[in-house]
Amino acid sequence: MPTTRDRAIVVVDVKTSGDEFNRLGHVPVEIAWWNLATGDSGDFLVKHNVQYVTDFGDPDALRALRYVERGLGDQDQDVNHRELIRLESHLYANTLAAVDVARVARLLALQYKLVPPYLRPNWEDNVTTNEPWHPRLLDLASFASGTLGTAPGRLDSLADLAAALDVDPFREGTAAGDVHTAGECLLELIARSETQHHRGAQLRRLFGGRRRARRLAVAR
Repeated sequence: MPTTRDRAIVVVDVKTSGDEFNRLGHVPVEIAWWNLATGDSGDFLVKHNVQYVTDFGDPDALRALRYVERGLGDQDQDVNHRELIRLESHLYANTLAAVDVARVARLLALQYKLVPPYLRPNWEDNVTTNEPWHPRLLDLASFASGTLGTAPGRLDSLADLAAALDVDPFREGTAAGDVHTAGECLLELIARSETQHHRGAQLRRLFGGRRRARRLAVAR
């Protein structure tokens, strides 16, 4: 049951109408999440103006998201924030994880600003913040660099990360597919990290014993 101490790990992916969501007015479109501790998951369309997205969204981003092909403009959106609130109930005081977790955290915080406080679980604790998760975030790219011994920046994309870990991408371009792939990558990283820790402990015991034996021999 993957956790960080007593906190569940919740993997989240947010798809937007373009990468420069702050500078060029691109907006979140689709969110997916997976609580690795409980197995709960969800994906939904964020409330957004379809005409605005199709007119002013980055064509490459919309093509990667298959916005028109999947008919996202005709599907129900989370207009009452129910799915966003459900996600918050899983994120609250837990660990938010993503390939680029700083970006995902910023996007989610902007979304929670739009939710009336009295609708949110634990709303008394959220009077001054829109970040329900624990302050310590889990960045998969950084975790992968440390676990696999690669240079920082080499595994910044989900595609690179999946390839390095031999994880087959699932429904690429969709929030649900990418969060599933990211979650599988994280589970693989955790397994490898635990194996390395176990081997490291064995080596420490082995060489520690040899050092003690040498010290005893010298003392004699």
